[in-house]
Amino acid sequence: VVGYGILPGTTYTISGSDVAVTQPLASQFQPTTDGTPAVYFQINVLPGAALGPRNLLVRNSGNELVSFAGGLSITQ
Repeated sequence: VVGYGILPGTTYTISGSDVAVTQPLASQFQPTTDGTPAVYFQINVLPGAALGPRNLLVRNSGNELVSFAGGLSITQ
């Protein structure tokens, strides 16, 4: 995920009970080559998970929540 406001302490979830996010460690927050804040994290999809778009939910340390509708698509 890339964008301003991506800071350590930000948490990530994916809509649906058959997908889980392993929350990133502080070391996984690294800027891109142009300096834009970025983070990488692992998404675990259970076998048999429904295919299609999912929402990515981002919550910062100030408890502000942003939803990226269709931010992830589960495919085969």
